[in-house]
Amino acid sequence: MKPFIFNPEKPTPFKETLWESLKENKEAMRFLKWCTHLKVISKDEGMMSFSPNTWYDGQLYVVHEIFTAPESVRTFILLKARQLGISTLCCALDLYWSFRFPKLQGALVSADYEISAGMRDNLRTFYSNLPMGARMMKKRDNALMMSFNNGSRIRFLFTTAKKSKKGNMGRSGTANFGHFTEVAFFQNVDDLNSFMATLSDTHPNRLYIFESTANGFGLFSDMWDDAEDSLTKKRIFLGWWLKETYRLTPGPDLDKYSYPMSEPEKEMWQRVKKDYGYEVSMSQLAWWRKMCKEEMKDHGALSREDMMNQEYPWHHMEAFRSSGSHFFKWKNIDNMKEKSFDPIRRLEPVFRKEMAQMELVDSYSGRIKLWEDFEPEAPLYILGADPTWAVNPRSDYGIITIYKCFKDRIEQVLEYSDKGIQIMPFTWLFLTLAGMWQAPQIYEITGPGMAMRDHIEMYRRWIRTNRVDENMTIYDYAKKLKAEYLYSRPDSLSPAKTAFQWKTSGEQKERLLYGFQTAVNNDDVVIRSGELIQELGHFIKRDTGELEAEKGHDDRVIASALVWHYWMINFRSRLMTRDEYLTNREKIAEEKRKRKENPIGTFMNHHLSKAIIQATRGSHV
Repeated sequence: MKPFIFNPEKPTPFKETLWESLKENKEAMRFLKWCTHLKVISKDEGMMSFSPNTWYDGQLYVVHEIFTAPESVRTFILLKARQLGISTLCCALDLYWSFRFPKLQGALVSADYEISAGMRDNLRTFYSNLPMGARMMKKRDNALMMSFNNGSRIRFLFTTAKKSKKGNMGRSGTANFGHFTEVAFFQNVDDLNSFMATLSDTHPNRLYIFESTANGFGLFSDMWDDAEDSLTKKRIFLGWWLKETYRLTPGPDLDKYSYPMSEPEKEMWQRVKKDYGYEVSMSQLAWWRKMCKEEMKDHGALSREDMMNQEYPWHHMEAFRSSGSHFFKWKNIDNMKEKSFDPIRRLEPVFRKEMAQMELVDSYSGRIKLWEDFEPEAPLYILGADPTWAVNPRSDYGIITIYKCFKDRIEQVLEYSDKGIQIMPFTWLFLTLAGMWQAPQIYEITGPGMAMRDHIEMYRRWIRTNRVDENMTIYDYAKKLKAEYLYSRPDSLSPAKTAFQWKTSGEQKERLLYGFQTAVNNDDVVIRSGELIQELGHFIKRDTGELEAEKGHDDRVIASALVWHYWMINFRSRLMTRDEYLTNREKIAEEKRKRKENPIGTFMNHHLSKAIIQATRGSHV
């Protein structure tokens, strides 16, 4: 077979770079050579060649990402802008894969019957124009299936938008190759879930492609997020700038829309260059501006800018849109991602009939993540918590987070999250971690926080009736614990010395979050949790001014914001800087050893099981 010669009419630098990377990939070159035989019906030019020399940058980019992926990656999630020709390219891959590997059980899955029929037409157009030496003979070709004499087949499946009906996906049959098109428009998730269970995860030539435009938050956005850290799935983002025709040619329109970039545009331009290695030209930017101004319309709660970002996104973070704007700057979120790292240790709380018998055990998937061990000489630790009722699958997460605090910054060292934990065990874990880390606490008292306060009061009464230490009276312990949990208003002129109970209202929430936004933007907060960083990315300011999570939950954001607020108003001014701490660490440790033991720490050490203490100190296995 003669080698394929890359010779597009106007190759872009980006496309040439992709080509250089693909030249030594034999399977990719085999596919590209095969594609030179294809023809496709274009809405602008009628029947035309589908040779790779005619492809857009985005189409060649998909081939590059699929064929150069590690062997373990067999599932690809493609988030695309409109009209990039990605569905057409994937149809070509559907045919090629079926010819290349005998006895493949493939499926082309669409959102509804009309889309399914259109995809069948694409395959038939490709097939009918292939020369005999480039195709397998058909055995069957109808509305349900296309099969070939090498034993491979492609079933045509679809869901339905009517919840009272189902498509033709069903529960029978298996598949080791699948092309799922416009997944964001699948309305019947049950159909898809049933079919997903039939996919092979061991076949040597398995391949699964899920491609779609965004269409807001839902099934496809969840798939995209779930694949972020996967070892067997790969995300591929295809921005509008990967289509060469999305640019203005010299003329009045280019002159009109070629003005200097605004700050948001400049930030987006820099993100595309940094994350995708693509430099958007002024003629491309002018096209985007013209499209937004003259063609795009408001749609419900979405402004024309929101719609433009959904249909023609710059970056994957902008694709899944609802109305509003990002509350935390992307630049700061990017910096956090670069500085974050996996926890050094994970623990799982094991609750027993008696709360005092709880244990913390090492676990690979433990819900307590530790990024640093406890340092007795550290200036201060603060614990923040946002409890949950845990009454249904849509409940918020119960969150506990601990930060090490200095005068100039706070650094996250621990995070616990669990959607299913009840108030009583959550409260005991809250007290346990606070005692171990000798940390003042702040927690959200609205809703489940009131029940949590009641449990704390119950523990306080229990102390009164149980002797806890022969050198300290029960009254001393009870008095201390009572002082720790007296309610203090967030706007009090004489702030609490120990614990805070935060009661959220509209005005107080704005005060809390705008303050935390400033801290994040000024790098006063070091965040380690990838889930928290993701929540920051989804946090928006609505056009109405309301602050909330655009998708998912905001529990981690609230818990960390509470810690920041407590640190700012109560402790910051009397702490040393991080550099001072590092310089004087040994001296500080010596002074700490001479100090009288913290009463609340003594209480915890006497009343929590030895296994818990050992786990925190690193000796429990």
